[in-house]
Order: sequence, then C-alpha cells, then structure tokens
Amino acid sequence: MLLKRLLCLFDKHEPKRSTTYWDGMSYVGDCRHCSRSIRRASRHKWKRDANIGAAAPVPGAVTPAEPHS
Repeated sequence: MLLKRLLCLFDKHEPKRSTTYWDGMSYVGDCRHCSRSIRRASRHKWKRDANIGAAAPVPGAVTPAEPHS
C-alpha cells in the first residue's frame, strides 16, 4: 500500500473500477490509492486530471484576465 501511494506522488495511478466511466473523450475515475480524479492517458497509464468535473467555459464570456473593450 505504501509503495502504491508513493507511485501516486509521481503521477502513476491505478483506477477504482467501480468509479471509472467513459466521458465521451476518454475514461475517467478515481485513483484506488489516493482518491484523486484521474484520466486514462493511454492503455495502462492513468494521470491526474484537475479538470474533471470543472465547468466548461462559456463562449463569449469575459474573464478577469481579458481586457474590457
């Protein structure tokens, strides 16, 4: 268990099969050891993904980083 948690620190995760689903672009789920949101990068390679569940940007919306005209 400790070795697996160390691998999570280096972004090498293992998914919980019960929480894994297809989101239309790739498989996403939770890591079995650290419970972070992960996305399948390629076969047998899962990487942390902070954007899972984040709201999509609204087209034409002004963000604080953009100057006002």
